[in-house]
Amino acid sequence: MSTISRTYSLGLVSVLEIQGLSKHYGSTCAIDDLSLEIRRGEVVGLIGPNGAGKTTTLKCLAGLVKPNSGSILVHSVDITKTSNQPGVLGFLYEIDALPNDMLVKRFLLAEAFALGLAKQEVDRVIKETSLQNLQNKTIRTLSMGNKRRVGIAAALLPNSDLLILDEPTNGLDIDGLRLIRSAIDQRKRQKKSVLFSSHTMSEIERVVDRVIVIKHGRKIFDGGLPELQRITARSGLEDAYEYVLSQEASW
Repeated sequence: MSTISRTYSLGLVSVLEIQGLSKHYGSTCAIDDLSLEIRRGEVVGLIGPNGAGKTTTLKCLAGLVKPNSGSILVHSVDITKTSNQPGVLGFLYEIDALPNDMLVKRFLLAEAFALGLAKQEVDRVIKETSLQNLQNKTIRTLSMGNKRRVGIAAALLPNSDLLILDEPTNGLDIDGLRLIRSAIDQRKRQKKSVLFSSHTMSEIERVVDRVIVIKHGRKIFDGGLPELQRITARSGLEDAYEYVLSQEASW
C-alpha cells in the first residue's frame, strides 16, 4: 500500500519524537509503527477518521496507555521507560475522568500539589480559563462545557513545553472556543508546542502550522497546510483531508 507522506521542518529543536510506536488490543491494531516529530513552537493538528488511533496515541503520550513497542522521546528522554516524570507535558482530561465529587479549585490544587507547583499556578489557570465564578462549585454540578474548561485548566497547570489537547472543543460555546484559541496562541508566542486533535476541521485550519493525518494507526500525511492543498489540488482542509483518505484507501 502506498501512502501520501511528506516531511516538514522548521529547523527548530525537537520537543517530541515518536519512533515506531505500536499498540494492540488483542487482535486489534490501534497504532501501527507510528513515527512523528513535534518541534519547538509548532502547533500540530492530528486528524483522522474514527478509530484511526488518535486518542490511543495521545493516551500513550500522557502515560495512560502503555504501548507494545516503540519510544516516546520528550526532550530526548524516553518517557515510556521512566516511572514518573510529572509535568513534562500537559494533557487534557476526558470529562469522565474528572473527580465529580470534588470542588473545582480543590481538584486543581490537588493536581498542582502532585506536580510540585505553587498555589499561584492554580490561580493562573483559573483566570486563564475564566473559572473564577465556578471554582467553589462541585464538578458534578457543571455543564459539559464547563467541565471541559476544568480539564483544560488542569492541562495548562504544568505550563510545560508540550500541550496535548484531545478534542478540546467538544461541548464548548463560542466563549470556550475563543479560550482554546487564546491558550494555543499564547503558547505559540511563548515558543511552546501544541499537539491538537479534533474532528472540527475549521478549528484545525484556524490554529495549526502543520497537519498529521493517520488512518488505521498509520501516518499517511505529514506536512503544512499549503503543501496538503497543493498536492491534493483542494483549497480547503476538509476537502484536502477527504481526498487524502480516499486515495490512501484505494492504493
